[in-house]
Amino acid sequence: MACLAAVSAIADETGGYQWRQNETSLTLCHGDKTVWRLVANPKEPKSYFHPLASVDGEELTAFQPADHPWHHGLWWSWKLINGLNYWEEDPKTHVSEGTTELMSATFKPAADFSAHAELSFNYHPPGQAAVMTELRKLTITRPDADGRYRIDWTSEFTAGNAQVDLGRTPLANEENGKPYGGYAGLSARLVLQPDGWSIRTSEGKTGAPASHGQNARWMDFSSPGAGITICDHPANLRDPSPWYVHDSRPMSFFSPAVLFNKPLVLAAGQSLKLRYRILIHSKPMSVEEIETDSHANLLGPASPDRYGTAEIIKAIKLAHFLGVKQVITTEGDPKTDFGHHLTDDQRLFSIREKLHEPIRWAETFGIELLLEPHGILTDTVDGMSRILDALGHEKTVGVNLDTGNSWLGGGDPLQFVKTFGSRIKHVHWKDMPAEWIPKRGTQFGCGMGLIPLGDGVVGIEPIVKELLASGFDGPTTLEIAGEEAVKVSAERLRKWSAS
Repeated sequence: MACLAAVSAIADETGGYQWRQNETSLTLCHGDKTVWRLVANPKEPKSYFHPLASVDGEELTAFQPADHPWHHGLWWSWKLINGLNYWEEDPKTHVSEGTTELMSATFKPAADFSAHAELSFNYHPPGQAAVMTELRKLTITRPDADGRYRIDWTSEFTAGNAQVDLGRTPLANEENGKPYGGYAGLSARLVLQPDGWSIRTSEGKTGAPASHGQNARWMDFSSPGAGITICDHPANLRDPSPWYVHDSRPMSFFSPAVLFNKPLVLAAGQSLKLRYRILIHSKPMSVEEIETDSHANLLGPASPDRYGTAEIIKAIKLAHFLGVKQVITTEGDPKTDFGHHLTDDQRLFSIREKLHEPIRWAETFGIELLLEPHGILTDTVDGMSRILDALGHEKTVGVNLDTGNSWLGGGDPLQFVKTFGSRIKHVHWKDMPAEWIPKRGTQFGCGMGLIPLGDGVVGIEPIVKELLASGFDGPTTLEIAGEEAVKVSAERLRKWSAS
């Protein structure tokens, strides 16, 4: 699709990108090719993306094909709301039994060629009041150097003053079922490929027959020149989603079908939030690349070989699935010239930025994200206080007190307990020998302690007693090497705790 002139245009002098925008659509162009176009037109039955294409203009989506003229590229539609059909449309009028009414739309194209959009909808029988509303938020990234871009899609549906029944065509094994039953929700209608699409899922399934109706965290449709991946959010209802998949003439189609296995009832006033990430790529992505990009969103400088936001999020997700309630992290020693030259204010901003998304994930899953003294800021009471104040979320963000690390970095672990009290949720026990005194304040963090608790200079017994006085009853870990040192340390901890 050629990128045609519109009401306004903003050009990129270096990358060849430009915006085209009018009252009902926002389009990103690359040269004379359309990369993506978002349409929100109250005169059309649904809002949609079409086309979605590679940066070279290879179109992935199909729009209003003759076999299913109610398919609109990448779009959202419920099937049945209170028994009324909102999905299929009259082939001539493009009108459904139920009305999906666009109430407002705001496009926010950015100078870096990312974009945000916010749309609101009312769902109602023709000529009647809304039975349900939707607030849809979309964030689209600028294509990267490999031609990849992504759409983060959040839809929040809220029932009106009465119960809302969300339904679908029954499955073949259900009463009045059909072999094509189960569809509703976010959907992608794709162009046909001569040899079919290469289809993969997060669970190792390949091809449409093996993937249809199966649960997966993501699904990828790829051709030699481009592809599209849809990722289900782990906090979504019925995650990992069952998928509706078809890839034979006349239709290539896939959808994380939240209603596939059973309908859903929203009580009056109840809300349902669903989030997805759509990855569009100009060349095939490996499973590892999809896994890394399926929900991570790093802002600022980052490197694939450096532990960061993406890995913390993975740890939080793993903890959730294992039933573990805490994940521990820290800022660590600066390892790059960039890190060594940061001021304290810049360090604080970097920590805050890197932990913004992990905190959101931890809050979603009910995981405690704990900061351990192990760096220039976290090793001191003042530095840890500044971080905790900046991060907020007191019920989610806490402290893992490492007695050896805080002492070694120049801090006072006893003062940590007195200052942070109930925000200490876990303790790593280790003592430090006198010969480490010259290193104090110059080294931030160490591995295992090599001596029993109480044989060093940290002053473990007063810390134990202050913790107990503060009401601490969380888990602790002996970070001590050597069987005998561990036994002695455990005995002393029991003695100090009992006295």
